[in-house]
Amino acid sequence: LVARWWRRRPKAAAPAPPPRPAWEGALERLEVRRRQRRRDLEEGRGEAWVDGVSDAIRAYLGARYDFDGLESTTDEIAARLRGRKVIAVDVDEVVGLLGECDLVKFARVPLEEDQSERLLAGAFRLVRASTSLQSDAAIVAAEHRGAGPSLPEASPESSWGARPAGDARWQPQPAPAVSDEAPPDERPPGGTP
Repeated sequence: LVARWWRRRPKAAAPAPPPRPAWEGALERLEVRRRQRRRDLEEGRGEAWVDGVSDAIRAYLGARYDFDGLESTTDEIAARLRGRKVIAVDVDEVVGLLGECDLVKFARVPLEEDQSERLLAGAFRLVRASTSLQSDAAIVAAEHRGAGPSLPEASPESSWGARPAGDARWQPQPAPAVSDEAPPDERPPGGTP
């Protein structure tokens, strides 16, 4: 009787899996946009393509910083990010990126191919720059599952690496090296400053 009761007793539900990181979904959506970019532009669906990039950015920022990004205007997103004193995201860059998307979506400004490349590169850079450095390994794992171009290899010079793997247009740009030494054209004649 005890064994039968033990088998039939109500069992606790298995714990839910941890939520997916916001950047993982954003990278997947941006990778879909990257693959469809040329075809959508050739077929005259530039507005729909930009809408997808804009929605990926808005959904990511909302999930990452805890607000409804898809239902927020560009100004509301900027106000929320400034109110949280977000360090990992340059709010002016976000406003510029979303503002350019808004021009194509609402003002019906034609989307050029080089403009679409800049938008996509900015979106990838924004997501990657605002992802914690501890998540680099997880980003690489997500990208190996097909969620975007690969990240640069890590190196001691910078957290993003010196040699980007894959298409460098979609990679964050490394910070320029700072030197105590003056450039050669600014050195006084006859020696070191």
